[in-house]
Amino acid sequence: MSGDGIPLVDEAMYGNTSDKVWNRRIIEELVSKRACGLDSLVYVGDSAAVTKDNLELIAEKGIKLISRLPATLKQEGMVKDRA
Repeated sequence: MSGDGIPLVDEAMYGNTSDKVWNRRIIEELVSKRACGLDSLVYVGDSAAVTKDNLELIAEKGIKLISRLPATLKQEGMVKDRA
């Protein structure tokens, strides 16, 4: 969302669309919008956003990420145990 609360990206998808692929495409689209004058980005995504390729892109582009860790990661259990 912009500072005015306006969504920057919105897209209706088919139910069988890969969340991992979709997240990457949206991150890339947000990066292109950032080039159009946005100072910073925070991407809020589900656990499917947390892939090696997506994390590398997010780090490379200086984007902040808020997400739940996938249950397949050992750290997910450790974080839940500490909470």
